[in-house]
Amino acid sequence: MPDRGRQSLSDKRLDPRLIINAYERWLPAKEYLNHLRKHSSSIHELVDEECLAALDNVEAQYGELRSSRAGLEVRLGSQQRNVDYILCTTDGSPFPGSAIWFEMDYQAFCEPGEVSPCLFLNTWAASDEEYPVAWWDQALEFVAGVGRTSRLRQGLLDVIERLPQGVCVKQIGAMARPGEENSLRIVLMFLDWEQVPETMQTICWPGDTKALATTLAAYADMEWMGVNLDLDERGIRQKTSVELGPRWRHPRLVDRMVYRLERSGLCLPQKGDALHRWVRIPPDADPFIQTTISHYKLGFENGKVSEAKAYLQQTPYPLHRLYPKD
Repeated sequence: MPDRGRQSLSDKRLDPRLIINAYERWLPAKEYLNHLRKHSSSIHELVDEECLAALDNVEAQYGELRSSRAGLEVRLGSQQRNVDYILCTTDGSPFPGSAIWFEMDYQAFCEPGEVSPCLFLNTWAASDEEYPVAWWDQALEFVAGVGRTSRLRQGLLDVIERLPQGVCVKQIGAMARPGEENSLRIVLMFLDWEQVPETMQTICWPGDTKALATTLAAYADMEWMGVNLDLDERGIRQKTSVELGPRWRHPRLVDRMVYRLERSGLCLPQKGDALHRWVRIPPDADPFIQTTISHYKLGFENGKVSEAKAYLQQTPYPLHRLYPKD
């Protein structure tokens, strides 16, 4: 294998644009849920009454969790009006400043009782000194447990070792869904979409890199892209998904992205209408919460896009974005 751009595990340089926002603020998760209920009429095409009521089960378990943001994972092409719920915190993180993401599937919280989240750990926010093999072992054991770590650590280290310069592991995660107990989610971060196909070949992804490149070229205006990989004992799976991070979040630019997804048959018009309204909810005070769309995700399988998702976000940033009415 050519060693162009190869780096050691302890020398993964990070782009300064990926540093965590220094102005983050924190709220208990119940404040985000209260804000969501307050504005539920704006997104009723996305979240029906049954799903909204089921979020009480999330609050019962995580209502006091100190969170820097909350979010909804929305399937844009589905008629169903339920969502997955996401919270971000650093409480309990094994590494200072590294965020933990609790992703709770609707099926995990739709009934009363303990909610088992999928667990993700930010890895790109660590300093260079924290990147030896032992660091990755600790991170993997935190999200996936001892058993999965023993089976999947070498596969993870192989992916990391093969990454070219400028590409980093944004997150690693362990899914809690039935049938996914023995796999690991790896999210790679790209600032240049043209790096994606070559990188996917280098790490031995078994999918169609030419078809993937054609798909990504249509979204070359994105600020960043993240590729989600699922790793099991046999290697990297063929099914993947691509995160698309918009360069700007002005409501009119959100409109343009939504229309693009609608024209591609990936977003239902009624769900698009709800996205337009979501990004136009005025920022609330006491506590301050602003609504945005953090990114979109395209599922990619058998050489084509299979679905689209939007990740609605609530943030308490004091350096907020205010836009005139349009």
